[in-house]
Amino acid sequence: MFHPPLANVAPNDWRLGGVSVSSIWVVNTVSGMEASVPRQFVGSVTEMDGPRLVVGLVKELELRDGTAWPRVRRVIEMPRSVESAAANGDPGVRWVSSGRATVVGIRLERRWNSSVGRFMLLSGAGAALVSILTAGVLRDWLSPPRNVSHRVLRPDLGLSSGDDYRAVTKKLGLPAGDRIASVSPNERLRALQYPHLKVTVLLSSKADQPERYVGEVDADWRVVQWVGSERSKTMLSRVPHF
Repeated sequence: MFHPPLANVAPNDWRLGGVSVSSIWVVNTVSGMEASVPRQFVGSVTEMDGPRLVVGLVKELELRDGTAWPRVRRVIEMPRSVESAAANGDPGVRWVSSGRATVVGIRLERRWNSSVGRFMLLSGAGAALVSILTAGVLRDWLSPPRNVSHRVLRPDLGLSSGDDYRAVTKKLGLPAGDRIASVSPNERLRALQYPHLKVTVLLSSKADQPERYVGEVDADWRVVQWVGSERSKTMLSRVPHF
């Protein structure tokens, strides 16, 4: 949901359709209407109860030609009164008796739900945190993980996914420790310790496949380099310390 809602569009229930550098693209879940919202108008994002997010807008927007733009307020010009014209010395002014003034119907916008408003006012810190997390998700969305070796805050040792035990020892020398553990019925993990480099090199083998380099951990068994995507890092971090 947008806060405040997009003018002239109902209901205020949207689904994220895509993200670009300059805008986000949303689809109304009921009408199927598509809308593009420039990113400079998107503020904080707040998580409510359930699967919905409240996306704050820095300005009140309305949908024009499929794009959300700042709403244009239309000013109703009031006619000059007879008294005002006479006071200004306008010629030809006649005093006439008048009946009731013409009633002009002005439709007021529906107020935003007060409970939601209070919730957003009381969740400033939470909104800032969610905004940071959302920015990270959008960054990963725009730049998908590459299937290459990653490194975190340390020099690259020159290891790759095709290296086996012989290739590792040729590049780094013989390890100070060599341990093997079964992490699943079909997979074994080999840990080669290099204290002078402050890392433990991990080799993985599955079934009849030879050992291959999968990553490195530090002295606290935190993953500092891995092969593959972020998912590979997550799976590697779940391996118990042995």
